[in-house]
Amino acid sequence: MDRSGCTCIGVVGTAKNTGKTTTLSFLLVQATRRNIAVGVTSIGYDGEDIDTVTSLPKPRMSLEPGVLVTTAERCLPLATAGYEILSRTGVQTALGEILLLRVIREGLVVTAGPHKRSLIEPMCELLGRHGASLIFIDGALNRIAPMSAAEKIIFTTGAARNTDPSVLAEEMRAIEHILSIPLAEGMHAQVIRPSLFDAEDVADTVKLLSSSNRFLEMTQMISLAALSALAAHTSTVLPAMLILPDPMVLLLAGDPVQTTKMLGRLAARGCQIRYRRSPALGAITVNPFYPKLELFTYTSAFVDKIELLSAMRQAVSVPVYDVKEGGAEELFDRLV
Repeated sequence: MDRSGCTCIGVVGTAKNTGKTTTLSFLLVQATRRNIAVGVTSIGYDGEDIDTVTSLPKPRMSLEPGVLVTTAERCLPLATAGYEILSRTGVQTALGEILLLRVIREGLVVTAGPHKRSLIEPMCELLGRHGASLIFIDGALNRIAPMSAAEKIIFTTGAARNTDPSVLAEEMRAIEHILSIPLAEGMHAQVIRPSLFDAEDVADTVKLLSSSNRFLEMTQMISLAALSALAAHTSTVLPAMLILPDPMVLLLAGDPVQTTKMLGRLAARGCQIRYRRSPALGAITVNPFYPKLELFTYTSAFVDKIELLSAMRQAVSVPVYDVKEGGAEELFDRLV
């Protein structure tokens, strides 16, 4: 896809309140300081002032003049920024048509966008054609499928996901493993299926394999149940290679830790996993904040930030940052 030489970076929150908006805001500030032309697009909608579950205030993303942004038309009344409409895209969402804006006065623009990679890619291309050399895609783990449009991904995690740093570290280790699987360059599958959902699908597919016909490709999705059934299947002929469209398929299959365990079992039986395309894991940011429920009311609470950083850095090989503690500049330099 032609993006006019721009770079697309996805920012993915593992849960609400893990610091996605804060991370993205810090990166936008760094881009502005370096006079880099920036675009912002979004997967879905996550722009409320107050968290709908905890009733605690959420951090807002303020955009500087010159920033390009795509958002749905019904989000425009929520904007505090001044803007001009550069283009109507014709892409329709539940919140109306997606528009391309240029910010002309600093302030908030609530972003909302499509849920499909086939629609996110044209948003990035449009931003690139209008001059953005760096594009941020705002997303979340539960709607991560279109993130394969990015070249790099930053994951944000923290105590709002789980207050046990060791649990968070184990999950991010699994996510890093899933994103580190190589590409299926120049490899062609003899058996192609759109999806595998359950043990019955696995049994029917394994029948199509033979000793000389053992490359299986999924074009859409695979469930954790199907991975488990494949790893436990009694057939002596299993796929020598399972080719998936991208790592998002595995991240959406189920719990990442359980998914990596299934991948280990498949590897032990001689089945390699490969992707057709895959963004790189650029970095991880952590947030010690979490909403604590006491007497039917949520209050702000924090885990030990040093313990959280230490546990995460020991678990993964990519850099880990707390952007509120001075890591934003180094993070930006590493990505760009």
